[in-house]
Amino acid sequence: MLLLIRLKIHPFRGASARHRGSCSLWSVVVVGSRLEWLGYKQDARPIQQTAATRANLPDRIYTLKSQLQFIADYARLPARARMMKDESGFDFSQWKGLEDLGYRLDKTIVPRTPPWFPFDWMPAMGQWRFRRTVLIYTRS
Repeated sequence: MLLLIRLKIHPFRGASARHRGSCSLWSVVVVGSRLEWLGYKQDARPIQQTAATRANLPDRIYTLKSQLQFIADYARLPARARMMKDESGFDFSQWKGLEDLGYRLDKTIVPRTPPWFPFDWMPAMGQWRFRRTVLIYTRS
């Protein structure tokens, strides 16, 4: 897993879906995460396994925008795609995105800096926001 993202889950509390997944490239051992404590079942499978089997799909997937960009870059970076295929056994040339698995983008959470932070004008802050933007996909 890239990160165990600690989100405010309040908007989804009323939803009946309690099965969540992460768009991670590696399997994860989930032990006592905040999401588990809030009653959500955390899916520890890597996205390759989820996409390959298409079975027991989680109701929601959360990921970082930069993680999806890393996967999207496989199309123009064949060495990266080859490395991941050798590493995981999944052929990312077949990857069509989370939408192909039946998910739709439900929410985008862009990180913010406090009002007193004086360096929002720096280009590095734009890169930071892009890398740390959280995307939440819901199964249609």
